[in-house]
Amino acid sequence: MKTVKVLVLFVFGAILGTVCDLFHVVNDITGYNYKSFGEQAWWTPVIFGLATLAIALSHASFDQKWGANKRLLTWPKVLYGLMGFVFLYYISGYWSVLSHMKFVILALGALTVWYMFDKSGYGVIYMILTAIIGCAVEISLVKAGQFYYTNAEIFGIVLWLPFLYMTGSVAVGNLGRKLFQGEPIATECSCGRAA
Repeated sequence: MKTVKVLVLFVFGAILGTVCDLFHVVNDITGYNYKSFGEQAWWTPVIFGLATLAIALSHASFDQKWGANKRLLTWPKVLYGLMGFVFLYYISGYWSVLSHMKFVILALGALTVWYMFDKSGYGVIYMILTAIIGCAVEISLVKAGQFYYTNAEIFGIVLWLPFLYMTGSVAVGNLGRKLFQGEPIATECSCGRAA
């Protein structure tokens, strides 16, 4: 059953992430230097699927390991969080305002999503780590010449980008928590131990 859930998470993330990425691509916020999947690169769905797995599984696993976030999540709450994430992704692509305005709105949006759907100290740590890792991956893709931001502001990315990752951390993290609620994620290895 765990394998099916992991596969569903990957496919879900590949589809949702690729669609959300189009919000930026069609509005000339981002672009790909080597297009092979419409206006996107062949690896776009793959990287979004892997990011979804990383966020969902790490949050669920760390919660279990550290005893954090023991609240029971409902499917409506998980879905509303995902809708908040998609909404912020949408306005980051379609709302034509100055970057500093997007920064403020997405920061407030990320804080609101955290407050409504997480409210934990661990959630803040997860949000920050997800933003750091996600932005580092995008900076690496920019530096490798695979991807670009039309109006990059720092290290080849935009200043408001971390807030999308923070929102995704809450929304996708809760999806992982719900899918694996009451089910162990990590398994202990007994390699080399005497029976």
